[in-house]
Amino acid sequence: MRRFLVLVSLVLVAVTALASSPGDKFWVVASFSSFESAKVERLRVQKSTGDQVRIAKFDLPEGTMYRLLVADNGSGNMEKSKLQSAGYSPWSVDTGSKQLDFVEAGTDQQIAYRLILGSFQNESHADAFASKMTGAGFAKVETARVTGDTNRYRVVDGPFDARDPALKSKAAAAGVADAWWLATTIDVPHQETAMQQETPAPQPQEALTPPAPGEDLFDYCLRKADARERKQYCDNERFAAAFRAALVRQGGADSEAIVEFCSQQATPEERAKYCNDVAFSSRAVR
Repeated sequence: MRRFLVLVSLVLVAVTALASSPGDKFWVVASFSSFESAKVERLRVQKSTGDQVRIAKFDLPEGTMYRLLVADNGSGNMEKSKLQSAGYSPWSVDTGSKQLDFVEAGTDQQIAYRLILGSFQNESHADAFASKMTGAGFAKVETARVTGDTNRYRVVDGPFDARDPALKSKAAAAGVADAWWLATTIDVPHQETAMQQETPAPQPQEALTPPAPGEDLFDYCLRKADARERKQYCDNERFAAAFRAALVRQGGADSEAIVEFCSQQATPEERAKYCNDVAFSSRAVR
């Protein structure tokens, strides 16, 4: 199934306006007409400077621009010098009495690269070329409609975490000498979501084995049943009475079985209910 990717300017879905306080000072690092380009560069600036970078929308006479802003936070020229040392040429913007229109670019994103193999005005021609590139060994080929231009379709391979020169050489060998890389952004799953996906499903438990018809309940509960079966079939006055009677008898085959039960098999709840008897304690320490 063909998937349409947003490659030039993304539609601002669920864009959140974040108001600044009047009088805040920011440093503008870069300005773009494409929101997608602004998102890519935002990730680069954050990685190289360690600063929080926000995108603000400016409606100018020449069109809408998306600018990357870093808060000054009263640092004077220290923040400007830091940005300059990272290779940027920032200029200041003071909000004065206005509020900036910040747009949320998404915090869980990373830069991804797609190799552009061809561009077509006819969708069917793009699909045919995509099939040809798939046959040439490109595993992630898609036909992508260029947003804002319904008569332009690109055949792309990706996304990839980095630009791989070998892929361009592979494209050239397949007859595409002018393939080029396009940087975009992709969403990254939340860490807790990934952890939930890796958590194995609980294994089904074995079926319980009830006491056989006519079987002595005390013998079953003391010597055969596991904790789940004891909870299901032995948590009653019949077993408790038989247990107390065995303690009173003190001796015989049941005595060792009771010591083993209380010291190794019983749950904390069972130990508190049955095994704190003085008679048991006196035998258990011998």
